Amino acid sequence: MREADSAPIRVLYSTAETHPCFRADVAVLFGKYLPRLGVRSDLLALHHSPDPPSWPGGGCLTLRGPARGAKRHLLSVASDLRMLWRAHQGYQAVIVRDKSIGALIGLLAARLAGIPFVYWMSFPMVEAWAVFARDRGLSVGLLRWLSAKARATLLHWLLYRVVLPRADHVFAQSDVMVADLCHKGLSPVRISAVPMGVDTEAMPELLLRRADRDADAVPVFAYLGTLNRIRKPEIMLEGLALLRARGVDARLLLVGDAEEAADRQWLRDCMARLGIAEHVELTGWLPGDEGWQRCVSAVAGLSPFPRTELLESASPTKLVEYFNLGLPVIANDQPDQAFLLRAAGGECAPLTPQGFADAMQDMLARPAHHATIARAGQALVRATRSYAALAQQVASVLRNCRPRG
Repeated sequence: MREADSAPIRVLYSTAETHPCFRADVAVLFGKYLPRLGVRSDLLALHHSPDPPSWPGGGCLTLRGPARGAKRHLLSVASDLRMLWRAHQGYQAVIVRDKSIGALIGLLAARLAGIPFVYWMSFPMVEAWAVFARDRGLSVGLLRWLSAKARATLLHWLLYRVVLPRADHVFAQSDVMVADLCHKGLSPVRISAVPMGVDTEAMPELLLRRADRDADAVPVFAYLGTLNRIRKPEIMLEGLALLRARGVDARLLLVGDAEEAADRQWLRDCMARLGIAEHVELTGWLPGDEGWQRCVSAVAGLSPFPRTELLESASPTKLVEYFNLGLPVIANDQPDQAFLLRAAGGECAPLTPQGFADAMQDMLARPAHHATIARAGQALVRATRSYAALAQQVASVLRNCRPRG
């Protein structure tokens, strides 16, 4: 191994998310696995608690601030301004995640310090403001609509015309996002796809072996994650209702909940309207280990993921987690999850109630076939989607990144 391949490096790391962030590509990738490879990141973000929570990835440089509102955005910019002098303090790169104004500050700071500037895009934030303004219109109020329109226009210009063309490297969420960025004029040699992965060490070995399910027990299909209305959870509910109408006795386990009160009530109203409330268990949010433990003995994991303009380039975590548990998976053809499912030998289900009902019925009819796919998916995920493997990829890029002349 060359010395350059293992030499320790320090990066200045600014995130849009407040600290602590529970997204795995922040907490697990940067907080756990990259430090093992000698990549330490000093975190610039906001935190809400009186004292800053610990940050295992490196130094914690966070500021206390509110969770939302104009003050939060102003404090975030103030926090990022610190990059202008901190970048000179022995760092090998500046990384900014999902910010536009912060990215401009980070780019300037990196150029002044003579070190690489790296942008991390996990979600098309700028496009989200445009969709919000278009779809919600004046129903959100004139000032809020004008603010969204201004952000969509100005931040789009700032990010795509100023920042990204000058970035030394860009990490994107998926191959689809890489293609989108190339279509906007970025060079593919300066972009790397880093999809969502799984922390295999966080799942005890007990979870990695499918629990023996009682053959006489009512089969259960599991879903782990957010149940916001935008994710179309009603497809699972309506699919279960169709399955039961065909005479199949089955249940649905929903580990998670909607984030908005209105969405939570809507979800429960759907269950009542379909007459399946007694056949659905809604646990609410559970700790990671407990959620996985509840899912592990299910017949299959469900991953409905709408193909919208904002979610098309996403990298869903559910299918990766299900496969790591050894669970068969029912998922639609959103590109990232479809790639993994097909690579394991599976097929995608139409994102309709009938499509999911048919897939659930097939799971019960051909358990050995789907168990074979699940084993192939488990091996695939451990080889390519573990955060240990993804960290190797990121560390290699950071060590070889050089500021453009």
